[in-house]
Amino acid sequence: MKRVLACLAAIVLALCLVPAGYAVWELPFSVDSQAVYLFHVNTGTVVLDVNGSQRRSPASLTKMVTALLLLESGEDLDTVVTIPEHLQAEFDFIQSENGSDADLKIGEQITLRNLLYGMMLPSGNDAASVIGDYLSGGDLDAFAAQMTEYAAALGCEDTRFSCAHGLADIEDGNWSTARDMALILQAVSRNQTLLDVMGTAEWWMPLSNMHTEPKTYTDEETPAGMAYRVRNTNSMLVEGSTVYRSYIVAGKSGFTNQAGRCFASLSRQGEDSWILVVMGARRELDDGVTYATRDTVAILDWALERFATGQAPEETGPLAEVPVLWNSEADMVAVWPAQTVTALLDKEQPTERKLTLPKQLETPLEAGQTVGEAALYINGDLVGTVPLEVRDTLSRSWWLHFTGTHSTGQIVLLAVAVLLAVALVAAVAILRLRRSIRRRRRRKAAAAGRYLYRG
Repeated sequence: MKRVLACLAAIVLALCLVPAGYAVWELPFSVDSQAVYLFHVNTGTVVLDVNGSQRRSPASLTKMVTALLLLESGEDLDTVVTIPEHLQAEFDFIQSENGSDADLKIGEQITLRNLLYGMMLPSGNDAASVIGDYLSGGDLDAFAAQMTEYAAALGCEDTRFSCAHGLADIEDGNWSTARDMALILQAVSRNQTLLDVMGTAEWWMPLSNMHTEPKTYTDEETPAGMAYRVRNTNSMLVEGSTVYRSYIVAGKSGFTNQAGRCFASLSRQGEDSWILVVMGARRELDDGVTYATRDTVAILDWALERFATGQAPEETGPLAEVPVLWNSEADMVAVWPAQTVTALLDKEQPTERKLTLPKQLETPLEAGQTVGEAALYINGDLVGTVPLEVRDTLSRSWWLHFTGTHSTGQIVLLAVAVLLAVALVAAVAILRLRRSIRRRRRRKAAAAGRYLYRG
């Protein structure tokens, strides 16, 4: 039941985070990585997509899925696991491949929490195998299949896993894409426990039945009860590093000869959240820093400087003026956006607008009346539409409306008709008045005759 609920939650997450826009930009500088995918989480805008759907070996980026499956399994992280004997062959394989490890020993008793830190910080392949073995009841192939199903539920379109750690390449059945890895990191961004782990610079592993003596360090003292430390491969978290960036929340590195240097990162600045995946950078180091890290720093510095979430359209005033008919006080009326849309604004490219408005507006008009709409484009991509309204109430002049809707000939004919009607009414009135006067005279004359007769 827990796995079913986890899958349902993953599907909902994927649906909620489907990119709403696809306004891909071009970098103003070159990078070493062969695949780059930069995604602005707040607005669902893909800013960079260089070979983002190209199938590649994900190396230790694979471990993000292993970590998610552990944390979504409902297992208590304080559960103590005994590393089983049947993992000896797996440990030998990791050593033969010069894979990174967390210095775990067969038969060692260790908590799931420490296994999680041992997997995500130093990218311990041994810790990943122990976690996968524990969650699958000893069947690592079944665990890899579960990882693949989980990725598919997140919306990954071309991802397949053959191991829990990523120390396998495409021909071994382990592949993904930069885009798919960005979707997986989105799932990570919703899991605060995993973010806390991935954002930790170093972690002390406790004394155990196989690590009975603390290791000595020249730069710091080993805390009581601890055996040794593991450090995060993410040098962007280390204050004082040439690539330290305070905006980095979490990151995961990866490397195999086929994969090259890979790095997946989540960064936040203000209200803006970014997910960046770079894959296939050269294997060599640049002054102790991987080229994948160099690319990540350069791309994020550029993006966080150039873009920010804002409201479009940006103008606080009217967007246009439209001729208005039949009002005695105004010939034009201002048109305003009735609302705004949240979008990723480019500081170097103003938002483009395409207004749909009538050539002229007829009165009467009421304040708040919708008269058209504005389509908003950023980098050529439609980010939304907003209704346009007037904010003035304008009445209609009957005389201007009359003269504006009738021809001169019609007005002359109507005026003649009115004059004739007035003349007719006047003639009738005069005729009635004359008749009334004659009747009054006759009545007076009749009255005078009766008076003389009586006398």
